[in-house]
Amino acid sequence: MTPALVTGYLLLTVAAGAGAVGLVPVDWRWPERVALSLVVGLTLGTLVAYLIALAVGDTWASAVGGPAVVLAIAIGLARPLHSPIREPWLRAGRALRELGAGRLPAGAEPGTLLGLLLVGAALYVVVSRALMPGPGGTLSSGYGPTWADWSVHASYAQSFVRGHNLPPTDTLLNGSPLRYPFMADFQSSLLLALGLPIASALVLPSWLVIWAAVTLLWSLARRLLGGRLGASVALALMLFGGSAGFLRLYPDTCHTLTPAVSGSTATLAQGSCHGAALAAPTTVLAVAVGLPRTLTHLPRFYDGESGTPAPFPNLQWWEPLLVYWLPQRDFDYGVALLATVALAALVAIRERRSGPAWAGGLLGGAIPLFNPFGWIAAVVLVAGWVTLYRQRALLGLLVPLVVLGLPRELFDALGPHGQIDNPVGANAFPFLQLGWLATTGAVCTVQQLGTQACAGLYLHGAGPGAIVRYVARTLGGGDFWSGLVGFWLLNTGLFLPLAAVAAGLARWGRGRLGRALVPGAGAVRFCLPAFLLFAIANIVVLQPWSWDNTKLLAPWYLVAAIPVAGLLAAALRQRWLRVPAALVLLSLVASGALAMARALPGQGAPAGGTAPSTSIGWAGPAELAVARVVRRRTSPSAVFLTEGQPNDPVTTLAGRRVVLAYDGWLWSYGIPLRAIYRQVARMLAGCPTGIRRCAATRLMAQHHVDYVAIEPGNYNNVAVNAAWFRAMHFPVLVATGGYVIYRVEGRL
Repeated sequence: MTPALVTGYLLLTVAAGAGAVGLVPVDWRWPERVALSLVVGLTLGTLVAYLIALAVGDTWASAVGGPAVVLAIAIGLARPLHSPIREPWLRAGRALRELGAGRLPAGAEPGTLLGLLLVGAALYVVVSRALMPGPGGTLSSGYGPTWADWSVHASYAQSFVRGHNLPPTDTLLNGSPLRYPFMADFQSSLLLALGLPIASALVLPSWLVIWAAVTLLWSLARRLLGGRLGASVALALMLFGGSAGFLRLYPDTCHTLTPAVSGSTATLAQGSCHGAALAAPTTVLAVAVGLPRTLTHLPRFYDGESGTPAPFPNLQWWEPLLVYWLPQRDFDYGVALLATVALAALVAIRERRSGPAWAGGLLGGAIPLFNPFGWIAAVVLVAGWVTLYRQRALLGLLVPLVVLGLPRELFDALGPHGQIDNPVGANAFPFLQLGWLATTGAVCTVQQLGTQACAGLYLHGAGPGAIVRYVARTLGGGDFWSGLVGFWLLNTGLFLPLAAVAAGLARWGRGRLGRALVPGAGAVRFCLPAFLLFAIANIVVLQPWSWDNTKLLAPWYLVAAIPVAGLLAAALRQRWLRVPAALVLLSLVASGALAMARALPGQGAPAGGTAPSTSIGWAGPAELAVARVVRRRTSPSAVFLTEGQPNDPVTTLAGRRVVLAYDGWLWSYGIPLRAIYRQVARMLAGCPTGIRRCAATRLMAQHHVDYVAIEPGNYNNVAVNAAWFRAMHFPVLVATGGYVIYRVEGRL
């Protein structure tokens, strides 16, 4: 029954989205209409389902009720709004009849439809490896980033269904306020309530939302650039745009052909792969012959991903599909909603209509529940469009976007902002860091500012004078500007110079060739506000981990890729520029494509090394056994004291509340951990030998601990006095595979 129920839910969701989209009469192309229906249906259906679940719980009724209510409201509003809501359905019916008769529907573009279907199929292959079922229900992840990030998403999704976590609290920190953008995971919990297993409940919506976001971005680029070639180039940049790390592929291939690596099969002598010898004709020929094998035995990630030797120092720009799209589910929803807002703005600008603007603003107000940084990006972009185009209709986009989204954004912003003396590393934020990660070194407090070199300055306690001193010292440094330029050339290759050329041609392009290379009508102007995001991210860091400013830089790159793609597409149409334009495009996507190729299965072992792992264990037989017992024999509201294992079955599979989950997650959210970290360490240390009650047991009672889980991992670096727990003869709930869970409820 589950497949039929889930299929019905998805069809109802798309129908609800189509009904809502149909309330605003816009002549959308069919790919746009389908993608918009999916995004709008999932967004509004999930929000309404959440309201229903607050009353009746996270069940199949709330899952189905969400899109059903949205569809009913859309139908009810159609007549008062004089909306032709039935027109899309009539057109769809005609299209199906024409296809059944063996004819293409009017206005159909076979190439476009086939291309988007192939992209969707490829995305499914990629996304389905994020969490893969195995024998006996075991689970593994095909990518390191999803192994870690999806543990968080699974924990929150399970907490809504299995932990009855409504209204939501942060079950990873013993019920503290939940400031994490949880709505994407609540949507997956609806699929859990419909009977899907956790892997499918995470993979299915991620794939659908990524495909919808990609389709909408492609459509936005096509509308701005006026053709499919430019839109396709933009999509390649959005998915694979990378750094200059691919330049290391040539010497890496060369080194695999030397005696030090290949022994008796050597084709190059020692010293051939250093300095000027790399350009020798014999070396070039040998590398060209050896390159095909190297491409299937890549020795490293050429985007500089951690865990492998970095191609170059300070390479911070990682492969977008692997590091943003796949692991960060909130990013997917944020991009899909941001693309929807951008399309609504473009229609409003070109048609001078307020209806699409208001619709985009009302939907955009929900972005903070899915992705707070997506909302910041949307506000910056829309404010920029209001300034550039000076159209009153755009205020209908900006006003609801700000009014509806600001309360949740303030709820997040007014939460804890970390600690300088955090036991697992300072996580105070925000802080100034001019040049972002182009400047390396410590982030300083006001007191440290005059005594050491500072890459950044914590804003807490910093007055105007301290800020001026930091800015003056940084900008006055002899190597700041050259380091900044070198950093961004290394991390994004020719992307920024091409963006500058596109802007220059759009403004001052003269002559036949200059006019021919100008990106599509108004593309540069429309995408210009995205560079405000780039500027902000190069001035202030908005999260504890500096690298997390990529949550602002990624939207900048997605939008800025459109005029860059327009310039490259225009060059590709010019006979004498085709080859250099193709080489430039290859340079922009090579690192990302190589990184993605290395992450997928089929990679052999590089010379002198081992083959990359095709999967990482996420839930084995022991984790499954623990989760079954916990779900069956403990209360949904039970509190567990654990060691903080990221893929802890107590949270990821059973949805229970823990005193302190993996500290690396909570640290990156800016949560002050000093007090709770010390308390957890004290509780897990137990009491002195022979003593049953002490400070540890008093703390357990204070935190309402019902169960203590001893786990095989030690991710929070907290020592466990397992001998004391055994000596106290607490009842054992389950013991398997290195896991032992004691029941301490009522025995402290």
